[in-house]
Amino acid sequence: MSLHYERITWVDVLMKLLILFESRLKIKKLWVSIDETSDVEGRYVANVIVGTLEISEPGKSFLLNCKVLEKANNSTFTKLFDRSMAIVWPNGVKHDNVLLFVSDAAPYMVKAGKNIKALYSKMEHVTCLAHGLHRVAEEHLQEFKSMSPTIPLPPQPILTRWGTWIEASVYYCDHFQFIKTVIDAFEENDAIAIKKAQRFMADKEIEANLIFIKANYGNIPSSITRLEASGISLTEAIGIVNNAKTFILNNTNTSSQGKAIKKKFETVLENMVVILQWKQLQTF
Repeated sequence: MSLHYERITWVDVLMKLLILFESRLKIKKLWVSIDETSDVEGRYVANVIVGTLEISEPGKSFLLNCKVLEKANNSTFTKLFDRSMAIVWPNGVKHDNVLLFVSDAAPYMVKAGKNIKALYSKMEHVTCLAHGLHRVAEEHLQEFKSMSPTIPLPPQPILTRWGTWIEASVYYCDHFQFIKTVIDAFEENDAIAIKKAQRFMADKEIEANLIFIKANYGNIPSSITRLEASGISLTEAIGIVNNAKTFILNNTNTSSQGKAIKKKFETVLENMVVILQWKQLQTF
């Protein structure tokens, strides 16, 4: 029995993707979205996303084009839009199949939408609702900055990096009264979120809990940061863990939460094989 292996190059893969791409989009009514960002070198990078408009179900969407632009203005985006449609229909763009263009509300994008609509007569241009809400949030951000320019903006916890949640708790503990003043300055009837935030900030238990977290566990984030530093020796790492151990296990907190955290820390230490082995080596 002989096995035959077919050599597949990136060109073959690309061609198959293009065939699949064309079969999905060629005969469909489409929506198009363009957004720009900047890379680490400060260049403007525009991404063109295209999707199908279906009657009874959500359509399929694809990243159609990614282009570095010399400038971000209505002219460059108009050209990018039209050239991107030529990727879908290389033998002639079907202008009447493009029905919707979605972008942010930047003035040059609004102008680009008018230019594009002159070429795609059945197309409607709408600005992104989420971007509009971001602009509203921006107003609150400016109010925050104007009321206290020396206080840093609130941190953004990362879901699976638990130390960042403690960092956020410490931040709100340190600036609780100021943040309460900012939130109370908003009109409660403007949004349900404002009303809820004002109710939470009026709860004395919230502030007490933040003080508790900072006093008992506020040093954990800095220990995590030091352990994540490159070039740290094993001896230094052991020292950091031992300091955290002393701080947590010798804590006088006897609440159910405190006991649960101590138990968790002891369990974690038992499973840290490297530390256990290092302790054994130190006995020789």
